[in-house]
Amino acid sequence: MIGNATPYISKFMQKLNTSFARYINLKYERTGHLFQGRFLSSPIENDRKFISVTRYIFQNPPKAGLGDIDSYIWTNFQAIIKNYNADNKYPSFFAHKNDFIEFIKAPNNDTEMEYENKPHFCDSHCYRLIKKLLKIHKITELKKCKTDILKNYIKTLKTYGISQNQIARITGINRKIIKTA
Repeated sequence: MIGNATPYISKFMQKLNTSFARYINLKYERTGHLFQGRFLSSPIENDRKFISVTRYIFQNPPKAGLGDIDSYIWTNFQAIIKNYNADNKYPSFFAHKNDFIEFIKAPNNDTEMEYENKPHFCDSHCYRLIKKLLKIHKITELKKCKTDILKNYIKTLKTYGISQNQIARITGINRKIIKTA
């Protein structure tokens, strides 16, 4: 019975996910996949990057207010400390266990794993937002502005999360001007 139901369940879940994504996109005036952009990956090409990413991972729980590095149970920090260099099970980038602990706990400005999850607005929302922010009645008014004023307007739009492509598409302003603003 379950084997025969599999194609139906799969089709049902696909329709459910699609319908839910459309609903959320309409409700919040956004576009694109509902869960787009939630994963970020970058290659770890050397030992320095590896230990930097390791520190980033171990420092995430304290940054999120979930506990300190020593007591957070959902990482393997305690296991690494307990077995540090025991029978060479873990690669050693530090001569002593205490050097490793000090490095992991040290305040830092590592940002290589951080990224902004920028909103994706639909064009109709951006159109209304542009008119409201810039206090204009028609988008075509922008083409009559002097270049320095126009660039200031574009900077404002960018700070509100409107992409360069959307600004160009909605306003008809040259992409070079938008890019240099």
